[in-house]
Amino acid sequence: MRRALHIDPDSFHYVTIDEQLGSSVASIIQQYEEKLAYYTKDLESVFMLASLHYLLGDIAAHANIDQATLANNESSSARSLKRLIDKEPHG
Repeated sequence: MRRALHIDPDSFHYVTIDEQLGSSVASIIQQYEEKLAYYTKDLESVFMLASLHYLLGDIAAHANIDQATLANNESSSARSLKRLIDKEPHG
């Protein structure tokens, strides 16, 4: 995810999430959420959650990326994702 956002921040717009892929992404989201229950300061998991929620068009991406960029403002991929998320309507 980070590499894709670093190379081409608009690359997420090229991804089409159908029902089957959406189900897989939702399952991955659940795994990252479970991981964060134990490791609350895991910025990689927070970033991944923001990325995955964004791909699904989920408002949760806003809270996740805010947390990730506040904690790690040196990450160009997190800043790129935040710019994409901020362009989207907030629900």
